[in-house]
Parts: sequence; C-alpha cells; structure tokens
Amino acid sequence: MSTLLANRAGMSSTTSGTGDITLGSALGAVPVNQCAFLDFATAGITNGQTVSYLILDSNGGWECGHAAYNSTGPKLTGRTVSKSSNAGALLNLSGVNVQVYITALAEDMVTGGVIQYDQTQSLTTPQQGVALKNIGAAQFNLINGKLVESHASNAATFAIKTLAGSDPSASDPVTVIFPDGSVLAITAALSLTLPSGCTFGVANSAPFRLWFFICNDNGTPRIGVRWCVSVPVSAYYATLWIAAPDYQTSSAITTPAQWALTYTDVAMSTARPYRYIARVEYDSGLATAGSWNVSPSRIVLVSATSVLPGGLIQRISQRFASQSSSSSTTPVQSVISRSISISSIYNQVYATAQGDCQNAAAATVTHAFIGRGSSSTLICGDTQIAYAANTVVDISFFLFGIDMPGTTASTTYSVYYYTAGAGTTLCPATQGSLNLDEIMG
Repeated sequence: MSTLLANRAGMSSTTSGTGDITLGSALGAVPVNQCAFLDFATAGITNGQTVSYLILDSNGGWECGHAAYNSTGPKLTGRTVSKSSNAGALLNLSGVNVQVYITALAEDMVTGGVIQYDQTQSLTTPQQGVALKNIGAAQFNLINGKLVESHASNAATFAIKTLAGSDPSASDPVTVIFPDGSVLAITAALSLTLPSGCTFGVANSAPFRLWFFICNDNGTPRIGVRWCVSVPVSAYYATLWIAAPDYQTSSAITTPAQWALTYTDVAMSTARPYRYIARVEYDSGLATAGSWNVSPSRIVLVSATSVLPGGLIQRISQRFASQSSSSSTTPVQSVISRSISISSIYNQVYATAQGDCQNAAAATVTHAFIGRGSSSTLICGDTQIAYAANTVVDISFFLFGIDMPGTTASTTYSVYYYTAGAGTTLCPATQGSLNLDEIMG
C-alpha cells in the first residue's frame, strides 16, 4: 500500500478509545509526549551512512534534512536542509536542549504521491514503468496513471492522465505491462470518446458498468471499452460477454446504436494483447440512453489481483436429500432452494441445479426450472421431463441460468416444478443440489 509522508505535520486530538481519531488543530510549541529513544548506533546506524533527521531546538526552531553519521563523536556532518523554520536554511542552534531524531522525510519515499525508484539511474521509459511495478509503487494496471471522464454535447470522453492529472509525456509517462510480457509507455495524450447516441443497449435510467482497457497495437496504445453484461428485453436471463483472456479484437465506435461489442478508436481485426485498466459505473444510468451528460458514479482502477468480467466472486453450494411432492399444474417451489447476497448490483448470479424427478402416472410430463424469489421469475428455460406410461423411474435433470438480480439484498433461487397432466411428482425424488455463483459483470 502506498502512503504519503509530510514534513513537520502534527495535530492535536482529544479522542479516546480505539476508534477513529478526530483531529484538532496544528500542534503549537508544546512538549512531545515523553517516551524513551535509542541512540543512533543502537538503532543500527553505522559510520558513514546517510540519515534523514529532524532537529527540535528548545527555542522553537526546527529543521529536517539529510546528513552523514560519523561514529566518532558521534556527530552528523554535512547537513542538507529539506525544510526548516529558518525559511529553509540551516538553523543556528541554541546549544540548549537540542533534540535530534532520525525520521522518514516525504522526499525519501514519494514523488507526487507515488513511491519512486532511484531516479539517478539511466532507465528507458518502459524500464521506468517496470521499476515502479517491481517496488510496489504501481499497484494498478495503469502505472502512474488514471482514467478521467469529461462530457460535453451529450458525448463522454475518457482520457488517460498521469497521477498528477496531466497528459502523459516522455518525461512523465503512463506505463502498462501486458500479459504477454510486453511493456508499453504512453507518452502522449490518449482518449476515447463515446458519441451521443452510443447506448450499449442500455435502457433509459438503467444502471450499467463499462470496462476500459489498453491494447498494444504493435507498439501503439489504444484505449478501448466494452460492456460485459446484456439483458435483452426479449429474454428473461442475463448474458455475460467475456473477453478472450489475453488478446482482443475490436470495432471502431462509428455506429452508436451497436452494443455488446468491444470498441477502440480504430478497428483491430487482428488480436492484440490488452490489459483492463478500470471499470466505470453509472448507478442511476443515463436519463436518456446515449446522452452522456452526467459524470459516472465512480471510476475504479483495476489491478493484477482484481476480479475481471466473468470471474468468480463467491460461491454458495448445498445438497438436499429431502423430497418435495406436488400434483399442482402451476409452479411449486421445491426444497432445492438457497439465498445469496451479491456484492454489487452490476454482478450476476450463475445458478446450476441438478436432481431427479419421479411421477408414476401414465404418460405425463413434469416441468422444472430455476426461478428467482417467491414469484418464480424464470432465469433459465423450462425443462420438460416426460414419463412413459405406467413406469416408475427417477429421471435426472440439470438446470442452469445467469441472472442479474439488480440488488445487493438477499435473493432466493429455487428449483420450481409442476405437472402437465396427472399424478404426483416428487422433486427431488432422491436428492438434489444447487450452486449459486456471483460473477463479476
């Protein structure tokens, strides 16, 4: 985890207990709470090493910087000031109760909020990105970068920026390392505009999530976008569009009405290595689909450990040995039933169920399907199980479907069944099972 340091920052607090700390005002010239320290040698500093120091003088002066430790004396030599109460110059020490500490300074670890390697090394631009990745400074797939949205005239532009908020440049690049091992440095402005009318098939005011990626098109960076979930009006279950694991082709964004495809600024018919960089979420959707006149609810940068579209987030499984029986000709909930609470409204539930049915009536048919909630909303097709005349036999079934419940509240999925004819159906006749997987959408 990257953290920030700041020189001579200190604030008061009156908080008690182990909870959040409420901060007050900046500390004045007050005594520091008394706790014992180690001398520098005992702390592990050896002769000739450069240390970062903080000096607190009894007259109220302070200074922080870097100096060499000399074990003869011992003493600090060659003080180089980073900041001081003397307008950034060396303090004229009083010689009365001067306190000298070894401490971490902001410039030791961060540059613009990012941990840095030794920048005196002569590294190429791609090597700089790899160095940042290796030392843990680059936790996201965009090294030294972020995705920024702006909109005008009902069109949305998504641009790659540095962490400082500027366009990438040769002296301040954004780097991407691809699954095939290639490294690409983005050294100029790069953006993708979703034109007015580009709906991705989303209805008015319906929440949706977009996934953005960078593609290495023979050394040229391309920013792309795809919508990985579709819920067609004519169907009763969701469809999950999953990209190839490492390589991607795309269409150019020229036909706004198209959807459920992958887009970049230039069409690529040959597969190229790509890396997801961010997901963009619109919790309230767009009042008019295709009119990009609001900012997204959030832009979440993606790391190497992030769950990607189609990835498993959680799984709930259970076996059932008890029976359900009914002669109803309308759907009845069986004992094969479980609930799941998904972590995001944009994710799907992939439900699979198996078991067996039995009906001793002459030439009858049992229907079975997976349904959501007490209203038995279908999430997969209705399966027909036919029985031969006067035959008592257990017939197995396997059901599956993908659902997008659109809520993080607990949602129940069950096997429903009914009889189209005579007799009593057992479901399950002997045993059944139900698996519920939350899938990243």
